[in-house]
Amino acid sequence: MGGLAFTYWVYLLVIVDMLWNSFGSIDMPEAVNKQMMREVLSEVVQSFERNGFETRNVDVELGFYNLPHNALGASDCERSVFLNAMWASEEYKYSGMPLWVSTIAHEVAHVYQGNPVCWNATQDVENEAEAKAIEVLFNTKYEYAAIYEIRDLLRAYVMIEDIRNGGDGTLIYHYMKVSDTERYIYEESMAWCRENLRECGRYIEEYVEPLMLILDSSYGRAVGADKRKYWLYDDAYKFFERIGFDKCQWLSKCWE
Repeated sequence: MGGLAFTYWVYLLVIVDMLWNSFGSIDMPEAVNKQMMREVLSEVVQSFERNGFETRNVDVELGFYNLPHNALGASDCERSVFLNAMWASEEYKYSGMPLWVSTIAHEVAHVYQGNPVCWNATQDVENEAEAKAIEVLFNTKYEYAAIYEIRDLLRAYVMIEDIRNGGDGTLIYHYMKVSDTERYIYEESMAWCRENLRECGRYIEEYVEPLMLILDSSYGRAVGADKRKYWLYDDAYKFFERIGFDKCQWLSKCWE
């Protein structure tokens, strides 16, 4: 993670988890329908445009698709964005979580990347899509979904690093409050990571690393999948300022 100390990510997990829990009860649907998806899509597209990202004038289509159970969504890289068809069911293990909102934003980012960029399933492609998804959500009424997404990425990083260092992954429970549903999902994830540690490491590279792009404006240089510059992450960084994140203080302590 570019030299950032483990304690830095634990610190952020604690802060973001406190912020998430300060929202209290958010009324999230147990089952998602296309009208809900369209409302999110409209906000996300407008946010992309406000942030100056080239939208390629794509008329994005939405739909459900039968995907593997753990795949939250997908894109065809051209104009279609799909949620796992399980989101339409109250029986889906992720039901009641706002991950479907950030999944739409992530997959829309892939559509806007377009071909041939999006089809090249590289770390840069996923880094760019995840960073942009988080950023655009901060500029919408779905800011809470960006906060939950960051919380989940931090949770995954701390969990995986714990396992890498000989733990069982349960260290996260010392630093965050979790619901019964989350605990079930996290326990399942821990068990899988203990058996597939290399794959879990790839998850960090592809999805957690974008947090560093947001936290450090120096990562606004041309590191995008197609070498376009990332925009400055003003909306996301304002969020970290609001929760008292002192970038200079922590980076001076945590950069090696």
